[in-house]
Amino acid sequence: MLPLYDVITTNCDNKKVLKGILAGQHLKNIEIWQEDALKYDYERTAHLYKNKIKIIGNLPYNISSPLLFLFLEKREIIAHATLMLQKEVADRLLAKPGTKDFGILSVLYGLVAEVVSLMCLAPGSFYPRPEVDSRLVKIKWKKETFLEKGFIVFLKRIFSQRRKTILNALKRLGIQTEKTKEILSCLEIDTKTRPEQIPPQKYVKLYQKCLMDRFARLGRVN
Repeated sequence: MLPLYDVITTNCDNKKVLKGILAGQHLKNIEIWQEDALKYDYERTAHLYKNKIKIIGNLPYNISSPLLFLFLEKREIIAHATLMLQKEVADRLLAKPGTKDFGILSVLYGLVAEVVSLMCLAPGSFYPRPEVDSRLVKIKWKKETFLEKGFIVFLKRIFSQRRKTILNALKRLGIQTEKTKEILSCLEIDTKTRPEQIPPQKYVKLYQKCLMDRFARLGRVN
């Protein structure tokens, strides 16, 4: 498969290690970068090859979540991604409302992407052997999507209080109780509902109804 594509591989480990693995294969289409994937210039690559990029990788488990947020930001230049993830993280991408794994990544990827589980792998499938199970997923972006930085700020604030009801979570954000009750009633969300029980599309409507201006002014997402 490799000779059909231009391949760029990034890794924080010693560049010589990757070159040693590929030595003798004479694959001129492979470019090796010793670089942090969180700092890699994805726009440069898309511009250089005048095409959207396809990401295939076994993501370092300690930075999987930051990379998934980064890929959301870069989705305009990413055609699709096939990723090996820690099973716990992959399960968040695939989680449905009302389940324990449902969280911020579930909402965001539920809105903007189709995530398909391809397979699960036990620790014995790898060397060195990790301590956790893994899951391979494929991510394809939907055409029409809603995603703003203010919306991500809003979700982070809500899910930081996931043990509270949505009414109390919104109260702690400075939203007036009566106004919040009115909006929740309009959206057919019970005031005792907890954050992990609300579907992605209803989060969009909730944000648009009463919080867009407030959270849009908060600026850069941390």
